[in-house]
Amino acid sequence: MHNLIRALKYVLPYKWHLAALIAASLLFSATQAGGILLIKDGVDAALKNMAPKKAGAIGAVDVRVRLAGLNAKGQMQYVLNGTQPCVGHAALLRAIREYATLKDVGADAAADLRIRVAGQNADNQIKYVLNGTRTCVGNEELIQAIKELASGGPGEAAPENDGSRQLWIIGGMLLLVALGRGLFSYIQAYLSSYVSNRVSRSAQNQVMQKMVGMPLAFFHAHRTGEILSRMGRDSEALRKTVKLSTDVIKEPITLAGAIGIVFWMNWKLALIGFTGFPLALWPMILLSRKMRKASRKSREKAADMSSLMLQIFGGIRLVRAYGQEQAEHGRYVKTNQELFRQEMKATRARALTRPIVEILSSLGLAAVVVVGGQMVIQGAVEPAQIVGFMAALISMYNPAKSLAKDNEDIQDVIPGAERFFHLLDAPNTMPDDPSAAVAPARFEAIEIKNLTFSYVPGTPVLKNINLRIGSGRTVALVGHTGAGKSTLADLVCRFYDPQEGGIEIDGLDLRRIRQRSLFSRIAIVPQEPFLFNDTIRANILYGKPGADQAEIEAAARAAAIHAEIAAMPKGYATVVGERGNNLSGGQRQRVSIARALLRNAPILILDEATSSLDSESELLVQQAVERLLAGRTTLIIAHRLSTIRHADLIVVLSDGRIEDLGSHDELLARSATYSRFWQMQSRGSVPAIAP
Repeated sequence: MHNLIRALKYVLPYKWHLAALIAASLLFSATQAGGILLIKDGVDAALKNMAPKKAGAIGAVDVRVRLAGLNAKGQMQYVLNGTQPCVGHAALLRAIREYATLKDVGADAAADLRIRVAGQNADNQIKYVLNGTRTCVGNEELIQAIKELASGGPGEAAPENDGSRQLWIIGGMLLLVALGRGLFSYIQAYLSSYVSNRVSRSAQNQVMQKMVGMPLAFFHAHRTGEILSRMGRDSEALRKTVKLSTDVIKEPITLAGAIGIVFWMNWKLALIGFTGFPLALWPMILLSRKMRKASRKSREKAADMSSLMLQIFGGIRLVRAYGQEQAEHGRYVKTNQELFRQEMKATRARALTRPIVEILSSLGLAAVVVVGGQMVIQGAVEPAQIVGFMAALISMYNPAKSLAKDNEDIQDVIPGAERFFHLLDAPNTMPDDPSAAVAPARFEAIEIKNLTFSYVPGTPVLKNINLRIGSGRTVALVGHTGAGKSTLADLVCRFYDPQEGGIEIDGLDLRRIRQRSLFSRIAIVPQEPFLFNDTIRANILYGKPGADQAEIEAAARAAAIHAEIAAMPKGYATVVGERGNNLSGGQRQRVSIARALLRNAPILILDEATSSLDSESELLVQQAVERLLAGRTTLIIAHRLSTIRHADLIVVLSDGRIEDLGSHDELLARSATYSRFWQMQSRGSVPAIAP
């Protein structure tokens, strides 16, 4: 319920749309109620023009009377149903009684008056209805009414075929009611979809805005496939939750209108018709819990499948190279089967809901048929009332069934909305301090003081690191795999915060600098070059969105890639493909370098920056980078020591600690580790420093 209420809070900005939706629902309910009443009137009009089929006690029947004027003695003369003459009021009353109890009534007889014998009241007085409008109780009132109509002349006579015309009018009104219901139903459906889609888009935008600002630790703790599943399938569940909730607005309004009508028509029968509703509540509550639980597990399995597919397709080369196609297919089939089992659990609970509602609602309907039929037989109500009541009762059951179905769907999608909200609620463990300052454009030094960091608590990757990187100086990090080189570079970028110690720029801790401001001062070339599925121009321009073509080409020349781009049929408009797969490894690396060079930031991070280049390209890039390093603070991570020979400071890391630091020549003289690395590479051996 909490997540449903939270989802509905997103509807508040669209309060006017919601008001229009409620108005359309009210009008829909009103037109439906009007249709029910018109059906009752139509049945009543039809029954008034039907003849009783056999004799019996006094019941409802129409007798057509023609006024034939006064005879010589001043007595009024009548003709009943076009065949039987009567002279005087007493003869008329006797004839009416005979027709009401013994004879068939001619439906086509012309008449000045139409007298309906409507049965007897509690005092055994006969009730009459003249011309469908005026009610008389007892003979005296009837005779008085006839005298008044007779004195009015032929102009007061009841029109011929009045019942047929009334039926035509009612039929036309029912058509208008149907058109009105269709119009209001369309408005309601359109507004419901509009609001739900706007809410879904708004929520997705909020989550995406939050996700791109989350620290890297969040993405390391959550599988990419799970995040994609929540952003995709579970965000769709949020849209459906809002859609169903707005759709539900119409059903209670329609149900309330139908309930009001059935109680207004006959409150006793209404109570009988409601017998099935209380019985359906407990099974629906129980089944709703089962559906919600099964749906939650189903969505978790769907996230597992997304993660598995990302792994398989992302590593498809490895899968094919090692012949693991069948093994990966088997993993997929197993996960898919688990998803199927969870979905079938939800389906079983969902499939039980509708039969229960149908059976219990039919119980009340059957009781109304039996009791209402007995009331007609006993003369307590007229058949037209029962027919109208049944129509109203059925119209009440339809929205009740719709509510039950909507409940099924809501129970299915609420777990998805809940998982989506988990992304929105994910805490940002590295928020900007409210008093955070702007990163200085110029600075004297970056100082790392007593820094200790671990990805997993209790297992430090870096231990008690102390290092000073002067402004404009080039510092290189070398060491075995796992020594902490890339981690230290990530900490300088503040992708993570250390558990102990800190990093300062001119005495200002990075945690007291606005992150966006800090990132604007840094350009990065990652170890694995990442290119977006866009043009080469767009990928280079990512480093400085406002740059012109001349700047882009200058950066490409500096990265030794311009000539190769110009030789392509589409030049800088060439689409690189997903992750840059349309380019070679060296080309991807150089486009990535061009992007960093275009940014022209005061701090440059080169993480294995030339690891994918051949010797010739590496030399060209290295010369260009060295020209651009002047006046910039650069942190280089490379396993080719030839690229860092001229670095101002080389730091040797071992087991998360600084083993030694100095220039290339100093380290060759005193560092056994560095000397060993250099000798192995100089002899052309396999590099000991893995990327």
